[in-house]
Amino acid sequence: MSRVLMGALVLAGASVASAAVYDSVTDFEGAILPGYYLEDFNEYFEGQITDPSYDFAEGGWAYTTWAPNGLYSGPGVWSTNTAFDPLNIDFTGDPVTAVGGNMWVTDIAFGVIPGEIEIQLSDGTVETIPTSDPTNFRGFTTDVPITSMSITPITSGANGWATLDNFYVGAVPEPVSLLLLALGSLAVVRRR
Repeated sequence: MSRVLMGALVLAGASVASAAVYDSVTDFEGAILPGYYLEDFNEYFEGQITDPSYDFAEGGWAYTTWAPNGLYSGPGVWSTNTAFDPLNIDFTGDPVTAVGGNMWVTDIAFGVIPGEIEIQLSDGTVETIPTSDPTNFRGFTTDVPITSMSITPITSGANGWATLDNFYVGAVPEPVSLLLLALGSLAVVRRR
């Protein structure tokens, strides 16, 4: 095998071996496959959901949201019923390799408060982000299926609720597809 081909194989493998983090919706959408599921929670009104768990599904994508003391819907947003509870999501449908959304901390009336959101994925990824408004976006892509995630509010003293909107669930191109694309590109370059 030529050195160029070996180098391409190593680079292709390295480029899909770790999770990528996005803070731009546009960049995130560009990295995932079409056919993702985007839940905007607009059909839910404030106080409509107080169950301990709630299921969502569209196409092959499915997940269950839950919190230790129940869930609570706001005006077009998803949250927990109790301050400081993590908002948990278990993926139950097709393998998920891309998740993202707007995540921030709110008070009891869904007003934005200063704080941080800690995001934990089942693949070991932990990201803590400062939040200041509902446009705070964080997305993740990985080649390892994500089976669950949790979103936990962190504040300095004030009661805080993890709040979620515009939640993306999808997939990224498989590593084999990326490898084949790299090999095809090398064949074209080598042919020239």
